[in-house]
Amino acid sequence: RLPRRLPRRLLDSPLRRLCGSVTPRARHAGILEFGIGAFAGMAGSLVGMGGAFISLPMMTGVLKMSQHTAHATSLVAVAACGAGGAIGFVSSNNVDWVAALALAASGIVSARIGAQFAGKMDGVALKKLFGVFNMMIAPSVILKSKILKSASKDVEPSDAEVIIRKMLPMAGIGAITGGISGLFGVGGGSITVPAVAVVSDFSHYKVLGTSLAAMILPALSGVYTHNQAGRILWKTAGPLAAGSAIGCFVGGRYIATGIDEDVLRYIFFGLMLGIGWRTYSSARHATIFK
Repeated sequence: RLPRRLPRRLLDSPLRRLCGSVTPRARHAGILEFGIGAFAGMAGSLVGMGGAFISLPMMTGVLKMSQHTAHATSLVAVAACGAGGAIGFVSSNNVDWVAALALAASGIVSARIGAQFAGKMDGVALKKLFGVFNMMIAPSVILKSKILKSASKDVEPSDAEVIIRKMLPMAGIGAITGGISGLFGVGGGSITVPAVAVVSDFSHYKVLGTSLAAMILPALSGVYTHNQAGRILWKTAGPLAAGSAIGCFVGGRYIATGIDEDVLRYIFFGLMLGIGWRTYSSARHATIFK
């Protein structure tokens, strides 16, 4: 039997204080943050993105986080979503790890640069720029299938051509998307997916799985930079990332192949266009730089 009264050294322990500090309100907030992450992760996995295009507006609107804190904290969830989605897609052999590493290697450096650049911008201006970014990449969700069809698949690269025709283009794509990931707190999949489809002969599902796998390391690089600057709210990042990982895994493993691709493209085209316009409109009078 347990003693009626615990020793004072246990009552005063850090674990006891931590458990005692979890109020019902904090538990409800954690459930909400987990739900946001799960929904964003599941949606993002279906188009090869980290889900920040859904989680960021909800973090600033529902959770009332500042724009800088939301962008920094969302990168933790983006990394978790990439890991969960990659695990989901790799079970069906739909991740090209060589391409993912090429994308990630260059993205790590540019993600840190983007994260440092974000700290020099006004929070409202960052919100405005993120809205413009969303509207600009919205058509890519629809056009990526047409781009893939237009890519030539008649010539198979030899072993000597792999670096030029696969690794180098992937590294270039990774450098661009890594900077976008660090700057906006997103996974960069909206650019990675159509770009990888052009330079490779991957199936649509392998493009999605590779995009999710490639965003893990650049996102973690951005997390490190943001954390050094103290911009990440870790009590929110934990449940948000857990939900994102689970949602992205479920989407990649069980849902992605069950929905018509054209339907998904038009849904997310409208969603990103709407979110982008709403975000831009709420900050349209901001100046970009301090």
